[in-house]
Amino acid sequence: MIAGDPMNIKEIRKAAGFTQQSLACACNMQIRQIQRLEAGEVSPGDMAAKNLFAVADALGVDPRTLLYDSQKK
Repeated sequence: MIAGDPMNIKEIRKAAGFTQQSLACACNMQIRQIQRLEAGEVSPGDMAAKNLFAVADALGVDPRTLLYDSQKK
């Protein structure tokens, strides 16, 4: 399974001008889900597809941006 980079997700969120709470609201998710994602407790690859796409859409990025390239590991 490909794992997401928590720092990358946090940096993308901050660059997009979102707080964790505002991103959670924009994605119709709980803030704890965003916190767990950024802390690396859950991988974007393990998220429900609808949540992965919601986060990517809110941040204005391709969903693949939220995932590591397995060849870079």
